[in-house]
Amino acid sequence: MLDRQAPCCYSHGWFQQTLRLTGQSFHWSSGRAAQVHVSKSRVLVVDDDPDVRSFLSAFLELEGYEVQTAANGAEALHSVAEQRPDVILLDLMMPVMDGWTFCRQLAMNHHTSHPPIIIISASHELDGRLQEAGASAFIAKPFDLDCLLSCLREQGSAAVAR
Repeated sequence: MLDRQAPCCYSHGWFQQTLRLTGQSFHWSSGRAAQVHVSKSRVLVVDDDPDVRSFLSAFLELEGYEVQTAANGAEALHSVAEQRPDVILLDLMMPVMDGWTFCRQLAMNHHTSHPPIIIISASHELDGRLQEAGASAFIAKPFDLDCLLSCLREQGSAAVAR
């Protein structure tokens, strides 16, 4: 089992958290019971890795979120047009349409409001490009699940206030 220190949600600074990772599986060792939200926020998970999509989908559904998934930016644009999410969790490196292109295409669509985007990426060299992409927050892979939930709650609250 590999222990790594992973920076947490970028929107309000860096926090050090530990995530245990074995191959492609994530282990959540928080020890707390799942908290179900009163109103279901809709989260769109965009990642080309089917294991990441299914894991995040199952985890977020247990936490009370309504989850949609997309394997690339093109699928995500279609999903946003069909049913606008409250928050988007977006990987950057994907085939067909990457996360950067997705952000540009979404910003060009003036018919829909822009939901908060949380970029989830293994790349740590994103400082100047986050605002360019219109991202609200950044979480580095591998990530801490408590951190992800905190960031989702924060960005989801900001979306409701808009």
